[in-house]
Amino acid sequence: MMPTALIRGERVSLRPVRLEDVDHLLRWATHPEVARLAQGGYPVTREGTLKWLQEALQDRYRKLFLILGPDGTPIGDIDVHHIAWRSGEGELRIRIGEPSLWGRGYGTDAIRTLLRHLFQHGHLRRIYLRVLRDNHRAVRCYRKCGFRVEGRRVERHQDGQLQEVLLMSVRLEELQYVHPDCWPQAG
Repeated sequence: MMPTALIRGERVSLRPVRLEDVDHLLRWATHPEVARLAQGGYPVTREGTLKWLQEALQDRYRKLFLILGPDGTPIGDIDVHHIAWRSGEGELRIRIGEPSLWGRGYGTDAIRTLLRHLFQHGHLRRIYLRVLRDNHRAVRCYRKCGFRVEGRRVERHQDGQLQEVLLMSVRLEELQYVHPDCWPQAG
């Protein structure tokens, strides 16, 4: 189920990504530090980004949203992909594309807002993710949102270096009972 209206959080709003958002996505994909922390995976040309976006918008196993700051300006994107509808799980990715806004709680609010939406309306029960172990800001954010480390693995990064990746997940029942502060009120 893909909403057409805004999904409101406490500080940010989420809306489905549209084709006209391609330039924002490309700018964030080509920013060196944003790309490093996002572990690559995004195309870095306008044509590639447009093709990727068209495919993502048609993928029934992916839900892709633009993160809008308090003033309505696009500040990043967040999605759940590899959705397994039968088992009720999917993989989270988030990118705050404006480094000047890092560390201000926008990512935390975006994740909590999306989790609330997915768990209440998307028929999902478990969300998992991968994050670089040395991305301390992101790891702290995920922990605040109720994610727990399930495992670790070593992956070869796009620059050829080996890096440790944490595998983290959160389940619906954990948010409701173990982490009630992670369950924001509907906006």
